[in-house]
Amino acid sequence: MPVVSHNAAAGYRVEVSGWDRSQEFFVERTELQWTEETGKQVALSREVLPGALLFLRLLDPTSLDRVHPVPYQADPLLAAGDDGQHLVKLVQARPRQRTV
Repeated sequence: MPVVSHNAAAGYRVEVSGWDRSQEFFVERTELQWTEETGKQVALSREVLPGALLFLRLLDPTSLDRVHPVPYQADPLLAAGDDGQHLVKLVQARPRQRTV
């Protein structure tokens, strides 16, 4: 697996919650890296399954409407670093269409 170099100086401080590979609920603070080229990514200490539902909440919101968690789905894991961090690409979760 490629080595992840995670630059904690850039990005947005977030709180990530969800269920890890072992189906255990977790809450973790980390940095959200967000660029046009790579999209949204977080480095987590826990491994999550592709498609797992994760909730992100900004820790330093600039407005009150950003204090609520936003759901994302984990894209296939990109890499695991030597420091034990798992780099996860995030795709905003969309509500399922209700079938009648």
